[in-house]
Amino acid sequence: MWRTDEEINADLDSGRPERIVAGIRDIDSRRDLFDEFVRPPLTVAILRPLGDDVPEETLLALMRLIVGYDSFEPALSLEDKYRSIGLLSTRYGRSVVACQGALELKVAEDPVKAVTDALNAVRTEGLNLPRHVEGAQYFLSYLLDGSDVIRNATLRCLRDWPNRSSFRDLKEYLRPQLEPPEISYLAGY
Repeated sequence: MWRTDEEINADLDSGRPERIVAGIRDIDSRRDLFDEFVRPPLTVAILRPLGDDVPEETLLALMRLIVGYDSFEPALSLEDKYRSIGLLSTRYGRSVVACQGALELKVAEDPVKAVTDALNAVRTEGLNLPRHVEGAQYFLSYLLDGSDVIRNATLRCLRDWPNRSSFRDLKEYLRPQLEPPEISYLAGY
């Protein structure tokens, strides 16, 4: 069912979970049909009213909008896009979303900047819940499977992460993917 710009905007701005899900679905459908309309940018913050219960398809639709919606006004800066990708990839503990986020960063024009901005956002926001740690495990694992450029940028960011338990747990999870010199590098030796 085709809906007007005003109806979709009302859903997105409603603060009500079911309407936000519908608004994200419908604006993403309009993007697919090359029928975008001008609206303020969407970020991960729009999902707050949904709590932990965000459908995977909604997460993927929001990722597509953050990456490819051309009618946000003002436009999302590259840094804001990369930060949003990092947070969306880790906040909900979903492997498919983390994989899509990692792929978006790997194909960025400047993948080192993309990875750095995304992982700095994750570090700043923290890994406060078990699902954040789980999402970060998937996300970082997918990044470490990237090219040497992506892998090195990921390791540089990881080295600067705080020595709190959630971050230590994440590094321990990634240990089997690391070569001995990389393990030493992350340990600061």
